[in-house]
Amino acid sequence: MAKNRFSYLAPQARKAAASGISRNQWLRDLTAAGVRYRRQDMLNFAGDYWSGARKSHTVRNIPKGLKISRALHHEPKIEVLHKRFVYNVGFDIKNNTTGRVDRFYQYIGSDRMLDVGGATNQGFSAVFNMLDKSQIEIRNTWVEEALHRPGDIWI
Repeated sequence: MAKNRFSYLAPQARKAAASGISRNQWLRDLTAAGVRYRRQDMLNFAGDYWSGARKSHTVRNIPKGLKISRALHHEPKIEVLHKRFVYNVGFDIKNNTTGRVDRFYQYIGSDRMLDVGGATNQGFSAVFNMLDKSQIEIRNTWVEEALHRPGDIWI
């Protein structure tokens, strides 16, 4: 995903959108912290994350055998996608040596629309190859958000 001048604020925007506060409240909090940009630009930037956060609550509850509908695919205006479809897959991973459970996210790109099971399987294989298999246990997998490249065809 390409960067823009607000890219460094993306993690805070995702967190604020997921917490349920309004875009205006987030902007007031940033202004109080000393971050100042043109209000309209910031609200447009934030709107992309707030729209995706609303859809992700629904996407998480779709059963593994079903495809994610067009209405639930978010088309980001700010980030540039390098594949037609991108899925953010979440994992709860338990470290067997410490007993701690961590949450981990992996973006999966595809040229065709995947069902929830296909996206989680691709994410699982990408993550499983990166980790030490003897020391971890994957507890839960889910699709956090589904993105579609704006202006691209739906297949």
